[in-house]
Amino acid sequence: MTRGIFSLLTAVLMLCACHRPQPVSPDDETRLYDKVMTLGAEGRYKEAIAAADSINALNIGDSLRAYIMLERMLAFGNMGEIGRAMEYSDTVIGFGRKHGISEVTINALASKGVFYRRYSKADSALMFYREALNMATDEKNLEYEQYVSDLLSILYSETSRTEEALHFSKRSFDIACEMRDTTAMVSAIATIGNIYTREHQYRKALDVQMPYMPMVRGIAAGGYVMKFLTPVIKAYLALDKTDSVRYYMKMAEPFVAQFPENHQTAVVMLNAKAELLGKEKRYREQLEIYNRIDSLGTHGKTKDMLLLERAECYDNLGDGHRAYTMMKQAYAAVDSIRKSGVEDEMSDLSVRYGTLQKELEIERLGKERLVWIAVSAVLAILVISVTALLRYKKEKMRQKAELEKREVYIRGLESERERIARELHDGICNEMAAMTFALADDEEALAQINTLTVKVRQLSHELMPPQFKDGNICQLLMNYVMMMNATHPETDITITDEGCYDWTTLPSEHGFELYRMMQEAVGNALKHARPGYIAVTLGGDAAGRYSMTIENDGIITDGTAGPREGTGIGRQTLQARAANIGATISIGADGDIYRITIQH
Repeated sequence: MTRGIFSLLTAVLMLCACHRPQPVSPDDETRLYDKVMTLGAEGRYKEAIAAADSINALNIGDSLRAYIMLERMLAFGNMGEIGRAMEYSDTVIGFGRKHGISEVTINALASKGVFYRRYSKADSALMFYREALNMATDEKNLEYEQYVSDLLSILYSETSRTEEALHFSKRSFDIACEMRDTTAMVSAIATIGNIYTREHQYRKALDVQMPYMPMVRGIAAGGYVMKFLTPVIKAYLALDKTDSVRYYMKMAEPFVAQFPENHQTAVVMLNAKAELLGKEKRYREQLEIYNRIDSLGTHGKTKDMLLLERAECYDNLGDGHRAYTMMKQAYAAVDSIRKSGVEDEMSDLSVRYGTLQKELEIERLGKERLVWIAVSAVLAILVISVTALLRYKKEKMRQKAELEKREVYIRGLESERERIARELHDGICNEMAAMTFALADDEEALAQINTLTVKVRQLSHELMPPQFKDGNICQLLMNYVMMMNATHPETDITITDEGCYDWTTLPSEHGFELYRMMQEAVGNALKHARPGYIAVTLGGDAAGRYSMTIENDGIITDGTAGPREGTGIGRQTLQARAANIGATISIGADGDIYRITIQH
């Protein structure tokens, strides 16, 4: 694959040896940069560095030279030669500033911060992150503001400043949503999950991340996939879910294979394997992996964390002396960070950045207000002229509309639901109330009747149609999830609104069908599987498209459960309801994860 680039470089260099160097054409510049970037993306860092050195010997423009220098610096860092990367980063930063190439300068500053963080030098990392963030915000470069905010949240998390870490990670996620950048969104969510994992809030980390797992499966960039999977694996490790740990480690294997052994991404998997061995009480093998990581020189953790992990391993092996020595070193490392004054600098940066965001928001709202005044004036004129036309079209559509087969089916289904609900409420519940008086002396029978009465009333309420006057579909679905959690404590049922769709604008007939489809899917999962969790995710975009995904794990207990091919009543009802509102529905499985997705 690289034969073309080296042939081109060789020919140009030979020509330069005999004649005055001629400028490289714009097309050739693009091809040369693409080749170097591709080599780096494929993990072929030595070849990327060699190609960068050859290109820098040519007569190329300043912009290309800056980006080639940046790729060379990143290649050193990715192959574990942090010292060389840090030394060369000063050259890249100086060149970028001299020639006014801000994106290269910001990237190099942020990367140097990463290199210092890998050396556990939080104060130096903060200094370069701060400068990179200031440049990005001054130039309104959202892409780099999102990237540096993500890096800052990691740094704050590693220094146990959770509140600031969450502030920067949520800011990073908001910017990613604004840019509609799926990869950036996944990166930000992974950082939030990692923060909660560090705080030992493992279930909360999974609740935040798991709704985005379908999005991750569509990403090809191994680094981002591994960043997302790392806190997921850590959380399952802490919860002693070893089967889930092995499942996601297997999912990570093809992405880890893209990187050299001393790359940060590969070391993450080694750390996960070490933790799994610790869970299995295979401490000697765990120590061997820790020693292997130390020999690679790439850790990705603060010094105190590394020492604490190894101290625990030595303690488990019965070597109390080494464990105690490493614990002392760990506490000394924490004290050195506190004494360096870096915490004061971090607080100052957090406050100043928050103030800047408020000022920018005030400016944005002022501009939006002027725009809306003008738009409202135009709309007021248009409304009068189009109202009559809209009413006429609406009336014609109502007169021409005919009930199709699926509408008849659903209407009959809802009518029967309502009839059964009334009979349960007015008939059986009243009869059971009478029985309580007759069996007042039998406490055991009375308790059973009261429990049964509560369940019948709940079933009656579930069968009745949702009342949209009490709130929009999002609120009604959340209320339903709360009710199901109360009655099914063995299953963790969650609902997540990604915030990308205005559910108050959803037509009531669409909301009605979505509510029923979620009831059907959640009910099927509870009835036919033994799920540890059921996750409902509401999504959408500014163009008016919306989606709902219901995902659960679990073991199939009979032939009707799970997304299998067939014509069962449950599947038929879901498909009819989706078709009734012009939506598409997909039902599928990925290992032991079942997923139903409705899109419109």
